[in-house]
Amino acid sequence: MGTPLYRRLLGPTFAQLPAAIRDMHDFQGQRVSTGRTEVRRGTSLLAQWTGDLLRLPRAGTDIPTRVEFDTQFGRERWTRNFGKQELQTHQTASIQKDEPVLVERMGPIAATMRLVLDGKVLRLETRRLTLFGIPLPLALIPQIDAAEFVRAGLFRFDVRVSLPFIGLLIHYRGFLIPLVKATESVTHQHVVAEGPVMMFDGVCNLCCAGVRFFMARDKPGLIRFCPMQSETSQSMLRELGLPLEDYETFAVRDGNAVFYRSDAYLQLLRYLPYPWRLLGAMRIVPRAVRDWLYDRIAQNRYRLFGRRDRCIVPTPAQRARFI
Repeated sequence: MGTPLYRRLLGPTFAQLPAAIRDMHDFQGQRVSTGRTEVRRGTSLLAQWTGDLLRLPRAGTDIPTRVEFDTQFGRERWTRNFGKQELQTHQTASIQKDEPVLVERMGPIAATMRLVLDGKVLRLETRRLTLFGIPLPLALIPQIDAAEFVRAGLFRFDVRVSLPFIGLLIHYRGFLIPLVKATESVTHQHVVAEGPVMMFDGVCNLCCAGVRFFMARDKPGLIRFCPMQSETSQSMLRELGLPLEDYETFAVRDGNAVFYRSDAYLQLLRYLPYPWRLLGAMRIVPRAVRDWLYDRIAQNRYRLFGRRDRCIVPTPAQRARFI
């Protein structure tokens, strides 16, 4: 099926990309990735009108995002779904001044971009813009700052578009996680590579309240969640030597490290914004004291807070953050 588009454009530089960026682009055929996005739109009437004309996604935070990739004959079609809004573009390779460039088309607009590896950040530098095949004068070319990078093991994107005489048109940023095919099992390496995972008792009301607490405050979506009753958690629990039922603690797996009891909560607090992160000061309390209090609550959690008849079921908006 040939060499993947980004590998072909970057040549030997492709191997220098962070693993999460390589994984996002190094494929042929079809792929689906999901994540969350924050979108800002320009506030002027002209910016709003232009954005609506181009059918750009509306402003919002923590927007469920789904990107479908379809690669055929060296071309890629990206269908981005921000909530219920769809944005589709087509990407191909071209040569400009003896240099390979990426051409992305959206309707009558085509942007020619150069891929540049800046440290560990992949930047897309716009060199040319055409409308119905007619090149726009340099003075009218939008300023497009587009970057792909990795943070907390997750593939992240940050795109900002500003127009001359108008200002900000749109700024969207977020993360994506490639979906594992239904016929594949979720490997430990796949889980560990994508940031912290909170493994919790899915029928415990207190544990589910903890999930809602972290989910509501972790706006970038760095933390993911996995009920201990799921096959993925059961596999990890077995590897870690923890009980497969009658759970004594919840656990957080972050990279190659695993945290239990009070340490698990404190580890998750690292991923929250201020002022919640300040609760991490509880580390000064000796672990034995913290864990003693944790164990008293954990052992009586069903009696004090009740339990569900079945494991927690995430809403469609939350599903991308559960594994």
